[in-house]
Amino acid sequence: MTDVNVARGFDLNPDIDAIINTRSELEGSAPVIDSIRPFVRPLIYWKDVTVDGVRSDGVSLNRGRFNIDSVYVARGLKDCQKAVVAAATIGQGLPDYSRKCIAEKKFWEGTIADLVGSYAIEALIERFHHHLVLRYRQKGLHSSQRFSPGYGDWRLEDQAKIVTFLGTRPEITVNPNFILQPVKSITCILGWSPIPLPGEYPRGDRTRGLCRGTASCASCRTWACMKEE
Repeated sequence: MTDVNVARGFDLNPDIDAIINTRSELEGSAPVIDSIRPFVRPLIYWKDVTVDGVRSDGVSLNRGRFNIDSVYVARGLKDCQKAVVAAATIGQGLPDYSRKCIAEKKFWEGTIADLVGSYAIEALIERFHHHLVLRYRQKGLHSSQRFSPGYGDWRLEDQAKIVTFLGTRPEITVNPNFILQPVKSITCILGWSPIPLPGEYPRGDRTRGLCRGTASCASCRTWACMKEE
């Protein structure tokens, strides 16, 4: 795939150190975590694209070659001229180790490995976002929030579209249920605007299309349906 960037050099050890020091559920786990650090192998694919048009219910990117049907994303990328489509993973090693521990009834070690994997992939995508913010700031552009399939009304099925668009196979794939493999992976889009963008995610209600009404509310971090507190 032309014009797709690949990065493998992000050092997550400082983030893992911070996890050990700040997460109470990981208290006493430093020796285990130190032993599994080599399993964390960050990898990011990304592509710079143009934002060709933002409709009320979707976005057209990369000269019409990549389209997103989502009110949620359309609101988030309003006023953006450019975007980055990305897929990131920490690799298969840590999930495999966690499953092996569980199979051997080493439940504590397996759970620690799973937790570290979840924290590590979030740390990776945040580091990548910060890297892009510094890069685009030099061009006078401001970052949107980070949007991923499965949140708001952006279909989870579009994970497969991103994987194909970036040519990430075999390192990052999707299973028949559109779950990323390795499981500690993320796909996303970030927009870039000449004017500062809101520091929060778009909000609305289900009748206006921001939420597909699926059973994912418990894991939704965007609160796109404006739930009553």
